[in-house]
Amino acid sequence: MQRKLILVVMVLMMVSASLVMAQDTPERVREAAINALNQAIPGIGRPDSWRHAGPQSSTQSSLDCPGTPGVALQSPLSYYQVWLTYGADEYLIHVSADATTFVYCDTKIPGSASYQGAGGSGQPTQSPAVNLTPTTSCVLSTSNANVRGSPSTSAAVATVITEASNVPVLGRTPQNTWWQIGEGWIANTVVTVSGDCDAVPVTGSEEVDYGNCPIGFSGYMTSRLAIGAQGRVEGEEGDTPNRVRENPTVTAEQLFQLQPGDEFSVINGPQCGNGFVWWQIESDDGRIGWTAESSVGDQEYYLEPVIEGLNAEGEVDFADVQFAYSTDLASDVAFEEIAPVESTGEDGPVPAGHPGYREFTFLDFVEENSFDPPAARIRIYPTETMFEYNEMIYDQWVALSEVLQDQTAFAPDAVLQPASNIDLEPLPALPLRNAAQVFVTQIRFVEFEDGVGIRYITRYAQAPMGTSNEELFYTFQGLTYDNQYYIVADFPISAAILPDTWTPDEPFDVDALIEEEEAIYKELAVLNPLDFTPELELLDEIIASLNVE
Repeated sequence: MQRKLILVVMVLMMVSASLVMAQDTPERVREAAINALNQAIPGIGRPDSWRHAGPQSSTQSSLDCPGTPGVALQSPLSYYQVWLTYGADEYLIHVSADATTFVYCDTKIPGSASYQGAGGSGQPTQSPAVNLTPTTSCVLSTSNANVRGSPSTSAAVATVITEASNVPVLGRTPQNTWWQIGEGWIANTVVTVSGDCDAVPVTGSEEVDYGNCPIGFSGYMTSRLAIGAQGRVEGEEGDTPNRVRENPTVTAEQLFQLQPGDEFSVINGPQCGNGFVWWQIESDDGRIGWTAESSVGDQEYYLEPVIEGLNAEGEVDFADVQFAYSTDLASDVAFEEIAPVESTGEDGPVPAGHPGYREFTFLDFVEENSFDPPAARIRIYPTETMFEYNEMIYDQWVALSEVLQDQTAFAPDAVLQPASNIDLEPLPALPLRNAAQVFVTQIRFVEFEDGVGIRYITRYAQAPMGTSNEELFYTFQGLTYDNQYYIVADFPISAAILPDTWTPDEPFDVDALIEEEEAIYKELAVLNPLDFTPELELLDEIIASLNVE
C-alpha cells in the first residue's frame, strides 16, 4: 500500500511539473517560432520536439542574436529562445513574449544574418546583383516596421525598426510597394518616404500570392467568418484600424479603413495568401473592399464574428464558480452539489464511484438531442480525490494533462476515429460512458481565466450506426493552471449537413456504412463553426468566461 501511494505522488508531481513547463512558454510563442521557420524553409512542417529558455530581456531589435544587425529599442523587450528539433537538425529562433516579433538566430536558417546555406550569406541566392550604394536623396522614416529578407509579407523578418528617420533607400519594386534598405525590405504601407525617389533603381519585384484557402485553413488561422455573416473589427477606440484594399493582398491599393468596433457584412471569400486570410466586405455606408481577418505570422485575429447574444446577458456566480452565458441559449442555469459516491470495487466497463463535484445545468437549452446524459451542463471535479474514488476517472485526468502538454498535436481539420483504430486512444472525456468514442473532430484549445482545455465534437455508440444530430455533442475537457480542478462542459449540438435521425439501409452493409461515415467525418472537420446549432464560437465564449476559485 505504501509503495502504491509513493507511485501516485510521483505521478502527480510529474503531471504538475509538466504542466508548469508547458505554461512557462505561451503556446503562441512556440507557434510563432514554428510558423517563422516554415516561412524560411517552406514545407518543413512541425518539429519532432522543442525546448525553450527564458524569458529574457533585450534592448536591441536583434533580440540578442549574435551577428544580427539591429537598432536600439525605446524600452526593453521580453523574449524567449526557442529550439525546434527536426531529426538530427535543431534550429534556434528568438521570439518576443507577445509573439509579434521573431529573429532567426541560427546560421542554418535562410534569412538569418549569418546564413551559411548555398548562397553563403543571409540573402537568398536568387537575389539580383545590384549596386547597394545610395544614389539618390530618397529616404524613409518609420515608427514600427518589420524588415524582411525579400519584398513579401511571407519573407523572413531580418530585424525590426521601432523608430528611425532618414534611412537611405537602396532599391525598390516597380510599383513602389516595397523599399530596400541595408538590412532588407520594408513595405510602403508602414513607412513615410521623402526625397528624390523616382531615380531609385528597381532591385526586386512584388509578390502577389493569393487564392482559394486550403482545406481546414492548413497553414493559416482558422476562419471565424462566413459569406452572409456580420463581422466587426476587434479592439477598442484608438487601436489600429483595419485597412480595406482593392484586392486580397497587402500590396493592393488601400480604399478605406475600418476602425475598431466598426461592423460590416461579409459578401465574398475567403482568399488566402502570404499568411493572411481575406474577406470581401461591405461597410455600413456601402463601401466594398477586401480586408484581412487574421495573420498566421502575428498569430492574431483582426476581425470577429458578430453573433446575436454573444455579449451574454446571463451571469452565474455560485459556489466559487463564475461564468457568463447568453439567454438566447438558455433561460436559466441551475446549480447542484453532487455528493461523492464510493467505489464498489467491482470490475466493469464503467466502475461505480466518483468524487463530489459541482454541476451547473442550462435550463431550456436551445438544442436538444438524445446524447447521454441529454442535458447542457458544466461540471467541476476536484482532482485531489479522483484516485480515491475511481481510478478510471483519475486516468482521464492524467491523459488530459498529457494532451495539454502538446497543443500542436492536432491539425485544425483533424479527424480521429478511436472506435475503429485499436492503436488510437480516445481523447480524454468525463463523465465515463458505457460506449465507445466513435469519432472526434473540430478540435480546438480554449483558454479560460485560470486554465486551459481542449474542446471537440463527438458522439458515442455501442454498435455500428450512422451519424446524425440525434447524438452529436460538443464537449470541453480542461484543467485549472493550479491543477486542482478538472472542468467538463457538454452541450448538445446539431450540424447543418447531418440528418436529424439515422435509419439503416436494408440490407444493412457495414462496409458501406464505414465508407459513408468517413466521408461525413471529413465534412464535419471543415464545416464552418457558424454552421452548427448553437454556433461553436458561442459555446467557446462560455468556456472562456469561466473562473473557478
